[in-house]
Amino acid sequence: MPGRAVGTKGYPNANVNPENSLSQGTVAILDILGFKGIWARFHPEEVRHAFGEIREGLDTLVAQSQLPSVQFMPLLGTAVGDFRWRTNEKGEYLFTKITFNPYRFRYSIISDTIAFAYLNIEDQDINTALYVGQAAHWVQHKLAQSKIKALVRGYICSGDLYIGGSTIMGPAVDEAATHLNLSDAACIWAAPNLLGGPYDSLARKLRPETCDSERFFFEWGRFLPRIEVPLKGGGSVETLVVCPFWQKFSGYYTRLERSLANPGGRLDIAIKRNATLKVATNCESRLRELYRCSDLDRLTKVDRKSNFQQKTRRLVETGRAVVVREVVWGTDGMRITWLDGYGPQGKSPKKQSNSRN
Repeated sequence: MPGRAVGTKGYPNANVNPENSLSQGTVAILDILGFKGIWARFHPEEVRHAFGEIREGLDTLVAQSQLPSVQFMPLLGTAVGDFRWRTNEKGEYLFTKITFNPYRFRYSIISDTIAFAYLNIEDQDINTALYVGQAAHWVQHKLAQSKIKALVRGYICSGDLYIGGSTIMGPAVDEAATHLNLSDAACIWAAPNLLGGPYDSLARKLRPETCDSERFFFEWGRFLPRIEVPLKGGGSVETLVVCPFWQKFSGYYTRLERSLANPGGRLDIAIKRNATLKVATNCESRLRELYRCSDLDRLTKVDRKSNFQQKTRRLVETGRAVVVREVVWGTDGMRITWLDGYGPQGKSPKKQSNSRN
């Protein structure tokens, strides 16, 4: 197998054909728990329907990965702790327009295993990790809400990948497959270094005004930080976990108890139940900490990212917001351009441009 191909200007996937070479990206492998007895508990049509919905949703992501996407983000106050959206003298909100070139996406479903991956556009690309987190949260949600009411265990990591057709392989896939079963908890957890270090600095580059990177990663990638994941054989690891909640907290715990019911008193199920409850309560505490709120039922029930994008787009379309900064992610790096005389500290006498080359 050839070594990792390195493209021009230090960006690993520039001018690289991912069907011929290893490229950098982010991969998730999800394992559906309790699948061995699923055919005895449910009608085959119910199982087929649940997986059909998953396949249709992932097919949509494949189609979307062929087209550029545009998002808007508000500029925040420059003072520490000031999260108010900045406005100009006319009262218009000041926004950043972010254009993402297409991110190549592929998935594969084999029995109780679902794998999918996004390829990076640039080195240490934060977006593929966020997109994989979104997709993993959606799959987790759809399976839990389906007739089969399945729980999912999964692992997410970044590294070298090869994708072609329905084939996903490479060192990153090997890492995910190896680490997938290190925990008994029914949760989707990530490599501890997935969004640390350079990813945090990239988030601050996108949103430098008092960027709260932990909230950023939750609202845009559904990741919750600093969660203790119990490991088989004892011990635990502090890492990122995809938010397990898709409804009210009470409803989640009720469904969890039903899914991991253990009338026979089996030790393995009891261990899995306790590990899952530990992760879930840790995630709930982290959400309350991030949003300083005692009641997060509405937060977990609503897709904040989707609603946020719709709101910001409407503000731009109706003239209540003006774009003063443009960010373009492409194979030549991330280019930042300030418009209309604005700069990092506010008004500037002339336009300026920052390129990370």
